[in-house]
Amino acid sequence: MSTKEKIKEVACELFADKGFDGTSVRDIAKAADVNVAAINYHFENKMGLYAEVFKSNHQWMADKVHEFSADTSLTISDFAWKMLEFFLDNGNALMNCFKMFLDNDGVQLSAEYCGDEEGNCGPPGQEVFLEFINREVEDSVPLSARHWAMRVIFSQIVHMGIVLNTTYMKKMRESNPLFTEESDEKTIREVVNSIMDRLKDNKGQWQ
Repeated sequence: MSTKEKIKEVACELFADKGFDGTSVRDIAKAADVNVAAINYHFENKMGLYAEVFKSNHQWMADKVHEFSADTSLTISDFAWKMLEFFLDNGNALMNCFKMFLDNDGVQLSAEYCGDEEGNCGPPGQEVFLEFINREVEDSVPLSARHWAMRVIFSQIVHMGIVLNTTYMKKMRESNPLFTEESDEKTIREVVNSIMDRLKDNKGQWQ
């Protein structure tokens, strides 16, 4: 692994844990076993490093989301569970994409560093959920209703991913038999199926 990639890997973990303001360049240099000059050489400053970590995380997650969605045998509830599993297994990437919203650090990234051409900085996946919804409902369901379903489903997945990646919940999952992978899967599938049933059963009532 190159020095630059090593710095990014360490910074990803520290930023996810402590946020932008809570992480110093010296903290990163010490954890990566490099000097501060090396960080400044590769990234100019802490903001440059943060932006690189954010952009790399966002692109990596986007690639994975589209990789999952290529499996045409998946139902929308299958895909939702795969997404939650992915977020649970890759908590640092998820937390880095949401840290600027969760903390009071006031970190503002310019559009060039955000996740897509429109400057959206949240985790990718919403547009893929809309594609799944479009496959499963009739054309009589208005686009506004499909967007509502997409937002509710995606918000639930991200919410669960963030909460279950906190230190407190990780410890709870180690000792409490009620917090299991099976219960996580059941929860997300029940939410998705309920939302989709709502769309299909009330297709004529949406405005």
